[in-house]
Amino acid sequence: MRPFEQFALRALANGYSPVPIAVGEKKPAIKRWNRLCSVAMTAGEIAELAWRRPSLGLGVAGGFGGLIPIDVDAVDPGVLAAVCGALPAPLVGKRGRRGFTVFYRGNIPAVKFRHKDRSGGMLVEALSTGAAIIPPTKHPDTGKPYRWTSGGTLFDVSVGGLSEITPDHIEALRTALKPWMPEPKRYEAKTVLLGTVPTSDKRQAAYARAILASEARELAAMVRDSGRNHRLFQAG
Repeated sequence: MRPFEQFALRALANGYSPVPIAVGEKKPAIKRWNRLCSVAMTAGEIAELAWRRPSLGLGVAGGFGGLIPIDVDAVDPGVLAAVCGALPAPLVGKRGRRGFTVFYRGNIPAVKFRHKDRSGGMLVEALSTGAAIIPPTKHPDTGKPYRWTSGGTLFDVSVGGLSEITPDHIEALRTALKPWMPEPKRYEAKTVLLGTVPTSDKRQAAYARAILASEARELAAMVRDSGRNHRLFQAG
């Protein structure tokens, strides 16, 4: 089976931005792939890449067209119950070796919820600027295809037809996952030792202007539609 060759054009026609996935891996197969989060490949570009590299896997770019994949990488029943209780019922989902991904539409930033124990890894991630691998691409560890867990797939449900996710849902998710997440860091004002001279507002403002000017120069040097929106998001 050749997922990219067979299904990328169908994904594009349904409003998604196809991402070629390297064979036997979980990462995109092209450089600067994150530009696909704002500008999709054309049908001609997809056909040319499929002809040159027919065995590529297939993913979709989060953020494009409002697509928000939510990746759940936990198996704890309590975590799964918390996730399902906080998020709206999805119309499309897929599963790999462990955990699952559900697909929504909306306008939310990328968010990561990590387990309070380092060994616990990632709990949930909103892939607003990431790539989600989709069936029938094979999982690199098991060698078996990812599978849809819903009646619908991204090949027959358009972006506009997906369930909507809002910032309120993300906040509800944050609250629901609180028992498994690390305590938020508490910051206290630093005490200025007697005899030391605090940094002046003028100096701090000059430093901030220099950083802003540097970011502006980098953005100005980028070619339009070459990932500038994504770079601007990172700069912010």
